[in-house]
Amino acid sequence: MNCLSSIIEGVNMYFFNNGEDAFDYLIDHVILKAKKNIKIQMFIWRDDQIGKEIANALIKAANQGVKVYINKDLLGAIFEIAEENRKSLFHKYIPWYLKIKGFLMDKFYPMEGKPKHWHLGNMAYIMKFKEHKNIFFQGNRILKNHSKYLIVDDEIFVVSGMNFEQKEYTYDLLNRKYYDFMFIIKSKKLVSDFLEKKDNITFDLLQPSKKINIFRNITTSFNVKKGLLNCILQGKKEIDVIMAYWDFNEIVDLLIKQCKQGIKLNIYLPKCANIQNDLNFKVLNKIYRSTNGEVNIFLCSEMIHGKLILIDKNYLIFGSANFNSAGLDAMLETNIGLFSKEYALNNSIVQTINKIKESSSLVEQLGDIKYNPFKALIESLLS
Repeated sequence: MNCLSSIIEGVNMYFFNNGEDAFDYLIDHVILKAKKNIKIQMFIWRDDQIGKEIANALIKAANQGVKVYINKDLLGAIFEIAEENRKSLFHKYIPWYLKIKGFLMDKFYPMEGKPKHWHLGNMAYIMKFKEHKNIFFQGNRILKNHSKYLIVDDEIFVVSGMNFEQKEYTYDLLNRKYYDFMFIIKSKKLVSDFLEKKDNITFDLLQPSKKINIFRNITTSFNVKKGLLNCILQGKKEIDVIMAYWDFNEIVDLLIKQCKQGIKLNIYLPKCANIQNDLNFKVLNKIYRSTNGEVNIFLCSEMIHGKLILIDKNYLIFGSANFNSAGLDAMLETNIGLFSKEYALNNSIVQTINKIKESSSLVEQLGDIKYNPFKALIESLLS
C-alpha cells in the first residue's frame, strides 16, 4: 500500500497518492468498519466498477445498522454523461439544460473509445438505496458543491480530490494513470470544527503547530481563495503547485509576483488535461512570460487531477478546489491545510512530487506552451 500513516496526539492520519490504495482502504477500513453513521458529499459518482463497489460497501454497512447519508450533486451529472463510459449511477433524470451542457462537453472534448450514447441511472442501485431504511440519499438538487468528503462515526474525516469513478482507480480511456490524493484523518476535534464551520484562514506559517486548518467555500463564506492567498504570500523560498485546472485570477498574479521576487516556483499539471487544456496553457504562457522563464513548469504525460500546494517544504494545502474561476469564485469546495513536518509527511509528499516529475517534461521555452486562443476563450467563459 502506497500511503503514509502517522499518529500524533491522538490524530491518526493516512495520506494516499493514488486511487487504488485510497479506495481499497476507504472501503475495507473506513466504510465497512463504520459503527454508527457515514455522511458523504460527492460530485461525480459514475456507473462503473469502483462506483458500484463503493455503493455495495455502503449497502453492506447499512445492512449492519449504519446510517448512511449521501448528498450527490446533480451538477456532476454533466461530467458523468459526457466523459469516460458516459454512465451516471444514480441520476435517472436530469434537466434538459444539463443534458445540453453534457452534449456540448462530449463534442468539445472528444476521446477515442468513448461510447456514442449516455446512460442515466442504474435502476438496481437506485432502488436499493431508495428502499433501504438506513440509506438517506439526496441527488436531485444542483448544489454547485465540488467537494469530495466523508465523515464516519463523527470522528473520521476523509477529504479528497477523487470522485467515485474508475479512472481514479486504474486508468482513463487514454490509458493514463490519474494522479490524485486522499487524506483520511481520525480526529473528533477536526470533525467537530468542520461541522461547526470553524474555518481558519489567517494562520502564521512561521509558527508551526499540529492544528489542521479548514478553509472552504460554503454558502455563507468563500474562504478558499483567502486561505490560499494567505499561505502563498507567506512563502519565502519555494512553492510547489500540483494543480489540474487554471484560470487568470489573484492566485496566479501572486504566484508570478513571488517568483519574480526570487521564490522558486514549481508547477505540475497535465500535458493534456481532460478538459480546459487550452485555458491551462494560456495561463502558463502568461506565467512563463511574466517571470522571464524563471518558473519551472512540468507537463505530466499522465493525468493530474489532484490539487496540492506545498509552501517551503513545510505547509501543505490540499482539497477539491482548482485554480480556476469555478473553484475559487463559484463552486462550494473543501480544503485543509497543515504543517507537513508536524505529521512526518514531508518525505511522502516529496516522493509524490518526484514521481510526478519523472512522468513529466520541463518547459524550456515559450514555444513549448502552445494553445488554441478560441478554445481557451470558450473554456474561460465556462470554467
